[in-house]
Amino acid sequence: MTMRMRACQHCQESFELASTGRPPKYCSSTCRKNAWHEEKTRQQVAAAVAAERRRIADALGLTAEAGDPA
Repeated sequence: MTMRMRACQHCQESFELASTGRPPKYCSSTCRKNAWHEEKTRQQVAAAVAAERRRIADALGLTAEAGDPA
């Protein structure tokens, strides 16, 4: 029987897959939780940057044209 391995999507460490069931993306619950927190932080930063760009555009009297991303 061959061992099936996968790299953790968070820490890149290899881990052995179980013989049945859906293959996990992460090697541990700690990596899964850390990946979730990092993604949430990334989303919050992106939202803050977008809000600041809108605030600056409003302060300068600039408006987005049709089809342009805000």
